[in-house]
Amino acid sequence: MEAIRKKIKRNGSDTITFKLPENFKAENLELIILPDDEEVISKAENEESAEQYKQRMKNFYDKFSFDIKNLRFDRDELNERR
Repeated sequence: MEAIRKKIKRNGSDTITFKLPENFKAENLELIILPDDEEVISKAENEESAEQYKQRMKNFYDKFSFDIKNLRFDRDELNERR
């Protein structure tokens, strides 16, 4: 399988033109457009730190957690036919 990976600067345009090399012979193509990892990381750093994100997620999911220390599982009771 042939693959081409190339970073392109968007420059605010909604149109991207990509010239395939002459030796690229595939007839059917699958195009996947992803943001550059460096751009995603820098945006995340500007918005909130990893620690702030973790704390926000912890605060959100804490309301869905409960203590299961005293929870007991009785297999016989589960399999008992009534």
